Amino acid sequence: MLTGMKLFSGALISRVLALGLLGTLAGAQHEGHNMPMPMTKPPQKMQVEPTPVGVSITGAFVAAQPPVATDTALFLTLKNTSKAPLTLVGGTSPLAAEAMLMKFVKLPNGQTSMKMVDNFVLAAGQSLTLSPGGKHLMLMGLKAPLKIGQMVPVSLQFAGGGVLHINAVVKKF
Repeated sequence: MLTGMKLFSGALISRVLALGLLGTLAGAQHEGHNMPMPMTKPPQKMQVEPTPVGVSITGAFVAAQPPVATDTALFLTLKNTSKAPLTLVGGTSPLAAEAMLMKFVKLPNGQTSMKMVDNFVLAAGQSLTLSPGGKHLMLMGLKAPLKIGQMVPVSLQFAGGGVLHINAVVKKF
């Protein structure tokens, strides 16, 4: 079980990245004309303290697929150990072009289909399992074939801008 995961505020990370880029952009040409941009003072170093989140992760894995497959899925169990609900709104991975929250639904004709959803809510003190044949995070447009045993970095995005960084192993299921 992975515990002690950290939730980072997207807004805070954006501000830190923007401050770091200011020094890089100083003196650069602005697109569309040759006038130099005004010089700015180098950014001051900021101490960034991540906000702990009340989430533990167990059983994180990515489904192994044939080398020609361009899509796969992330499965895991999230446990909300906080006293407030958390809302999972998406995810990203550097190994995939995009990621989408999905769930399987039964159609009126009895067949099963996948449906994209906006979010999954983790009630306070409750667990949410993303599993084969149920809720999951699709990783689409894989940039290279995944190998069994490979670790896949995934950033889970929560409402309010929080991000939880995890690694999931590729395995057969």
